[in-house]
Parts: sequence; structure tokens; C-alpha cells
Amino acid sequence: MITILKYLFLFVPTVLLGQTYYSSIIYPDSSGQLMYHADKENNYIPNFSHAGYRGGGVPLPEVSIKKTIQPVSGDNTQHIQKALDEMVALPLDQKGIRGALLLKAGKYTIAGTIRIKASGIILRGEGDGEDTLKNTVLVATGNVPALRNVIEVGFSSTGTDWRQAVGGVRTKITSPFLPSGTKTIQVENSQNYKIGDTIGLYHPSTYFWLKRIDFGGHDTDEPWSVTAVDMYYLRHIVDIDRNQQKIKLDVPIFDHFDREFVQTEIYKVALPGNVTEVGVENLRVDIATKGVFDEAHAKSALAFYGAENVWVKQFTGLHFYYAAVDFTRTNFATVIQSKGLEPHSLITGERRYNFNVGALTSNILFTQCQTTEGRHSYVSNGASTASGIVFHRSTSMGDHNSSEGHRRWSQGLLYDNIAFSKVNNQILIGLYNRGSYGTAHGWSTTSGVAWNITSDQPNYNQAVIQKPPFHQNFAIGGNITLTGMHRFNQPPGYMEHAFRQVSPVSLYDTQLAIRLSGRETPDAPAQWKVSREVSKGIISMEWLDIAMDETGYQIEYSIDGGKSYQVLKNLPANTTQYTILEAGFNANTLFRVVAKGEKGWSPYTYSTTALVTTGTSNTLAQMGITLYPNPSGNILKISSSTPLKNGVIYHLNGTKLKEWQWENGTELSISLIELPQGQYFISLSSDNQKTAIGSFQKY
Repeated sequence: MITILKYLFLFVPTVLLGQTYYSSIIYPDSSGQLMYHADKENNYIPNFSHAGYRGGGVPLPEVSIKKTIQPVSGDNTQHIQKALDEMVALPLDQKGIRGALLLKAGKYTIAGTIRIKASGIILRGEGDGEDTLKNTVLVATGNVPALRNVIEVGFSSTGTDWRQAVGGVRTKITSPFLPSGTKTIQVENSQNYKIGDTIGLYHPSTYFWLKRIDFGGHDTDEPWSVTAVDMYYLRHIVDIDRNQQKIKLDVPIFDHFDREFVQTEIYKVALPGNVTEVGVENLRVDIATKGVFDEAHAKSALAFYGAENVWVKQFTGLHFYYAAVDFTRTNFATVIQSKGLEPHSLITGERRYNFNVGALTSNILFTQCQTTEGRHSYVSNGASTASGIVFHRSTSMGDHNSSEGHRRWSQGLLYDNIAFSKVNNQILIGLYNRGSYGTAHGWSTTSGVAWNITSDQPNYNQAVIQKPPFHQNFAIGGNITLTGMHRFNQPPGYMEHAFRQVSPVSLYDTQLAIRLSGRETPDAPAQWKVSREVSKGIISMEWLDIAMDETGYQIEYSIDGGKSYQVLKNLPANTTQYTILEAGFNANTLFRVVAKGEKGWSPYTYSTTALVTTGTSNTLAQMGITLYPNPSGNILKISSSTPLKNGVIYHLNGTKLKEWQWENGTELSISLIELPQGQYFISLSSDNQKTAIGSFQKY
């Protein structure tokens, strides 16, 4: 098993040597930790590293063979099914595995559907090539029942819908706002929950929430209706803070939860009938057809229904109508070194989704895969109940349309290092509004990311990235055009470094390596606000304390337009506000806050200004006071037309550093020898108790 660090090394950039490009909103610091930056709507790139078997970064099991069969003449459906059913009698080991059924090399004619109906069973062949002397090839014949799946894992229609609460145990999420990418939620009552619980998160699509996203941006179709795009997340509890009523999830949410527009809930979940620890490995499904556009044949080569912690390895599906690998009601799965090739169907809607995720599906990793001739080769068809899907280090050839979130608000799709060739379409990746396509597809994706996408036709191909209302999609790096222009006109999303390979080369690899090294960071503060109170001469800052494991908050400021930042104040955990004298700051001063943790820092809030006026030239001048020289060395001189009685020097964080009194002084000198270089506030009071506040710089 290749270690993560070795794996990263294998993919060091081989182009653009001598020039390294970084995104301005997500980039590595000197320690290798990724630094994230949010925009004014709290949008930042989420952490995708939990996609995959057992939450990502866990090696696929090496399972011993418990039973072996060879092909028989005629239909092999029942032959294989009987062997699989016999495997059910084997005991589960401590990891929940029974063992592998090995199909020896050869041709297995399949006229029906093979079903893996129990946990812990691995269906394995001896290779996924076309030579039946060396490989295991399942040839699916006929069309009875019509458009069947050749292999099914789980149950297609019964016992796996986890949207119902166990025993009616539900509680409201009380967090005023949770940004996409957050793991921590505050609830009304945490007492009925414990670490290890499986829970669902329910976000109804209310009228006011729908209105906020323009009812889906549906173009000429009917607007999205209430309850039509409800969101569900399947999660596990990893920590609880009873004092704060906060619960930490194993995987972040991939959309904003805003209590102003919708009341979200959590509930305990049962997974009746779900299968776990099932793998399909080293075999080939070749669906027999009458030609490229024939549709009277099997629908998909492999389909999962109601599964968790499953995998597909070195699997090839050919000539399917719908998908080579299709997931429904599945959480935590890896598809690796697999191929979805040569679909046979008309080139039109509801067909040729080579690698597909459907409803109630999350945290799926497709890596080192290949597709050909797909309509939407790497795609989410799960609408608002699909999230956290990663397509990674894969190739696609001869595409007829874009890989994309296909319809109605899929969340958190990452397209990371997908290489396209010989495509029949201009758009390679679509994170955009699909308007009246299909059934009012509208906004197809939010919190989607295209990272270092490449093509053999770079001057022709493009990724289309558009911004949903109050949300964001991102495209960073690659060798193709990044654009917000599409048939359905919407604001452009966040795009950066077209025609350049950015570092890190793979976002998923880097996020995963950081998480596996134990350097996961706290959740970001949200709804950062900075305001000026003129009558008091102060700047007020406030934010939402989202995290439950922060060690403190750090406020920073910039006087050069955000090129560099200095620490203004370090504050304890659970802080939500801070005030400071406005003198010394001006309309160009930017402020931001970050949550600090033991292993790193959260995403930064949006850098914003209070639009304050300059304290030195106005406030001091009103009392006839001049500071000189400014900047100064070890002596600061004060000239005042008004006799002065008191003076105080403050650090920028408000700490009092030096204080003195005079007897009606008008020409004064103050020693600064004990102060380090930097900027300071000064407060000067006259004998009639008027106070001037200003600032000076010591060099």
C-alpha cells in the first residue's frame, strides 16, 4: 500500500518548472498546512478529504478467498447467485467481513441480475481485461427485465431509506448560521445523543430559503417548489460539548444552514438493510448489444442501493445504457482503477452517466478511473441529497457533454485533476445554472470545485463556473478556459489561474494528507461584522463562534490593502466580539478574524473595513495638537495650543503601556526608548477634560 506521502511525491508537477502558482484563497503555509480564505458571504472551499471508503485514507481490505467457482455453460446467473448466498452463512470477522468469492477467469453469461444481499462479501475476479483466458468476463445478455442492472449490491427498493428518525428522536439546530464546510453544530438538546451515534441532518426547502436562491434559477420552467429540494446529510457524531450544546460531525456539511430562512434539525438514524464492507474487484461486465445506439439491453453494469463503507476496484463496465457504476443511498465508497467504457444508447437525456451518484448518496471517491463516450461521464444525479463527491486523478475521452452536477442543488462536488481528450463538446466541467434543461434543473451545484482540469484541446475547452445566490462555486488552475458564460446567464463563480497548473497539484491529496497527519483545524467563525461607533470613537467587531475545539481567536489588521497582516489581538476561546479605539486606522485598514486550534487555524473570515476616518489628522487637529516627528525614533514631541494634563500610550490591542501627567504642558517630549518598533495609540487630555486620540509610528 503506497503511503500518502509517497503518493503525493509521485504526482509532483512536471510542467511549468521554475514557476509555482498558488491560489489566493487556498494555499499552503510554511508548515504545509492549507490556509483558507472566506468571502463576505462566508463561502470558502470545503474539506473533501472524507470522501472514500471508511471516510477516506483507509486502505481497502485485503480479503482472503473463502469460495471459488468457474463458469458453466449457459446462463451463470443462478450459478453465481447460489455461491453468493452460501457466503452469507459464513461468520463476520471483527472488521465485518465474511470473505471473498472468487470467479475464476473465463466467460460467464449472465441473463439476469446478480445480487450481493449481505454485508462482508467480496465478489472478485481474476482480471478486468477482455481476454477470457486470463480475465473474468461477465457477458450480460438479453433484456429481461428491461433495463436491469447486471450486478446489484444491497436492495433496490426496500429497507434502506434513512430519512426517518429512530423513535422520533429529533432536535433543532440552534446555530444562527453555519457555513458550508462546517463540522460543528449547536443544538437545542444534546442529551439524547452520544459519540458514535449515526444521525441525519435535515434542511427543508422552505419558501423563504427558495426565494433566497431565486427558486432555483429555473429560467422558463416552473420554479422549484417547497419541499422539492430538501437536503439530507448522513453523519456520525465524533464529539459532544454538553455545556455549549455543540455536536461535532465526522464530515462537514456542504451548504450554508441559515436559521433566518430555514429551521434545520438532526435526528437519530437506523440503517435497516444496509450492507457494509462489500467489494467488487478485478472483473469485467460486458453488456451484449446490437450496436452503439441499441437500447434493448441491461441498464447498468454495477449498482449500489443502501450501502456504507464499500468499494469497487479494477472493475470495467462496457456497453451500458445508464452507468458503469451507479450509487443510490450510499455513504463512504471508493471506486479505484476502474473503467466505464463505450456506452451503447442514444446520445440523449437520462443516458450515458458513466460514473454516477444518485439520491441520498455522499462521500464517494472515484480515483484513477477512465471513461469514454459518456454524455456526463463523472456526474451527480442525486440533486439536493447528493454531497461530498470527489472525482480524482482520472481521464475521460470522447465526451459528448460536460461532467457536472446535473440538476437541482447537488453540494460539494470536487473535480480534481481530470484529464480530457478527443471530446465532442466544448464544456468539460459544469458547476453552473442549467435553467430549463431537463426538469427545471436550475442551479445544479453549490460549493463545487474544479481543480487543475486539463484537456488535449486547451484553446477550445472550458469549465463553466457560475455563482448561485449567496453561495459559490470555484475553479482553480488547469490548462483550459475558465468562464462564467453559459446559455443561462448568471454571475460568474470564483475563477483563478486559467492555463496554469497550481500548487498543490491535487487538492484532495493534500487535504487528506493533512487530516491523516492529525492537523485538522477548528471550524471557521462566521458572519464577521466590523462597525464604527462615531460617538465613542471605537471600532466594534463581532462574529459567530462556530467551533467547539478552538483554543482562541486572533484578530488581525492590514494597512496595505491586504498584502500583509499584523496581529491586533489574541482572544480566548468562545469569544464573539471585540472593540478598539478607532484612532490610527483609516478607510484602507482591513480587519479579519481566525479561530486558532492546537494543530492549525480555521479558514479566515472575509477581510473587511469599518470605513473609519484618520484619527491623527482629524481628532488631534481639533484640539490643536501636533505629534512630531511621526514616525519617530526614541523621542516623540508634542506641540499643543491647549494646555495638556494627562497622556497615555496604548498598544494597538488596547493594552496600556505608558502613562504620565503634566502641569499645563504645551511643548512636551516623551521618551519611547522602552517601546519596540511599531504603531501605537496616544490619548491626550486637557485641563478642561477634553481628550484627543491619535496614533504614531516608532521606527
